[in-house]
Amino acid sequence: MGFKPSCFDCDLWLKDRGDDTGFDYICTYVNDFIIMAKDLLKYMMSLQGIYNVWDIQEPADYLGVTYVGSPDDHWTINFKKNIKEGISSLEHITGMLWKYKTPIAYKDEPESDNSPFLNNEGHHLYQTCIGMAQCLVTIERIDIAFALTSYNR
Repeated sequence: MGFKPSCFDCDLWLKDRGDDTGFDYICTYVNDFIIMAKDLLKYMMSLQGIYNVWDIQEPADYLGVTYVGSPDDHWTINFKKNIKEGISSLEHITGMLWKYKTPIAYKDEPESDNSPFLNNEGHHLYQTCIGMAQCLVTIERIDIAFALTSYNR
């Protein structure tokens, strides 16, 4: 169909429309995909001719992202569901998360922490929590980036 994989993500395929209006995109994930194009039915029919495609619908949720809009209008996305799930997972792992009005607790200096070193299991759990928090920063929670960086050190 003329799509080429993105050099940034092999699951993102793009095709220049050739009329200075931009690109059409197909994103794949395991056995799921989403098409963002001016004439998406053309691509959908081509894919249906090759693959067993079922449950065709406008996007509502895709990989934890909520899509709101219509084909004739603009689409918006939000990550609230993904953020809630991430925070819930972190609370499950750590027992609780504290709420502060600033990015990091007042007078908190993680670099001078004197708590004992973690064992292998604790180290892995800490890395898991840092990775989950980094994902939250990437998708929408830039406000926690400073605190995360200091704990990451």
